[in-house]
Amino acid sequence: MMIEHSFFFAQLIGFICMGLGIWAWQFKKVEHISFILGIVHIGWVAHYGLLTSTMGAVLCGLCAIRFFAAAFLNKKQVNWVVCLFLIAITVTFIMNYQTLTDLLPFAGTFIFSLSFFKKDDRKLFARSAIVGTSCWAIYAIISLSLAGFAYSLFAITSTLIGMARHENWQMK
Repeated sequence: MMIEHSFFFAQLIGFICMGLGIWAWQFKKVEHISFILGIVHIGWVAHYGLLTSTMGAVLCGLCAIRFFAAAFLNKKQVNWVVCLFLIAITVTFIMNYQTLTDLLPFAGTFIFSLSFFKKDDRKLFARSAIVGTSCWAIYAIISLSLAGFAYSLFAITSTLIGMARHENWQMK
């Protein structure tokens, strides 16, 4: 009985995080977006924790720290934050690895985070976001995270639409 309640509570938290995550992108300043996404990722920690998806929860916690750092540090410090973040998620992955499934959120987070070194390259940033988010989408399915899967699909679709607009894709 407790498992059923925690599953539904996890989904509720996840869909709230999804809504807040979408709302965060309505702001103009990167600092505001990053701060809200930091809060959202704390919610994802609870979501994946309730689903007993340890790697997802731990990596979301580290992402929350990264977002809070991005909100409060100046742009010159971003590369240092990204370097420390990549080291932190790699060490965390090595220390907490249990199943092959754990590779998915790690790979997704790592791939997308690498693109932060070249944020001015829109094409690289968008494509790494799609690859990274796809890894999280598969992990969400395996973890029974309905909200995580829905949020991943939304992010992938939104990125593809942005790519089509900015790169002037033509229908043939």
